[in-house]
Amino acid sequence: MIRWLSGFSRRRFPCGLASLAVLLCGNARAGVAVTEFMYDPQGSDSGFEWIELFNFGSTAVDLTGWSLQDNATTRYVFGTATINPGDFIIAAQNKVNFEQVWLASAADSRVVGGVPFNLNNTSPGDGLLLRDATDATVWSLGYAVASGEAARQGQAVWLTVADFTTVNYGVPPQAGPALIERNGMDGTGTLGYEDNGFTADPYAYQVTRASGAVELGSPLKGAYKAIPEPHAALLACWAAAPAACRLFGRRRSR
Repeated sequence: MIRWLSGFSRRRFPCGLASLAVLLCGNARAGVAVTEFMYDPQGSDSGFEWIELFNFGSTAVDLTGWSLQDNATTRYVFGTATINPGDFIIAAQNKVNFEQVWLASAADSRVVGGVPFNLNNTSPGDGLLLRDATDATVWSLGYAVASGEAARQGQAVWLTVADFTTVNYGVPPQAGPALIERNGMDGTGTLGYEDNGFTADPYAYQVTRASGAVELGSPLKGAYKAIPEPHAALLACWAAAPAACRLFGRRRSR
């Protein structure tokens, strides 16, 4: 026996199909992930930390009014910025420093500067919260640092999984459970993020700062892919459904 959804009947199914198509097809997927971050640059940290975002959705995302925050109350709020599907954006403490070190001084509009906070390198650790313009949390992560734990400077931490089915990797340990061990204690990669010193990023490359400090990371690079919307067939259904509803309406009015 077929059980019909509430609001659907055999006689009203064409219009119900239209409503279902709207629900399933009406909104294209939009998703932004934190895919890499440099929390402990070699040498001086200030001005050389950065965070990489990736748009794994099917549409461009306007980041205006979005924010990044660590364990403190200080936030970095994006100005006018758009991230295209399958592309990256770097939120750096200092745009010029980042471009000099990682892009051989080439300017790139995908790099924005002004991040006001430093990520903790000591116990208990830190994390990142990415929020949209409505202040809803889009992505979160927290990493733990044990007391006395040796630092691994100059090693970027990167997202090792690329299906984007998980958007919550804990929170800064000051606020709750942090799910990432900063220095690679998650040796199997099962928690999603890894230090380059433990699980090598195949896209990572080495750079040398003017001070002679050597760093390893893969900003603006990686095997991440935008996830296409599998709704072409549903869109076709939606295109046909209104006609069915109109036909049904005319039949009822006779």
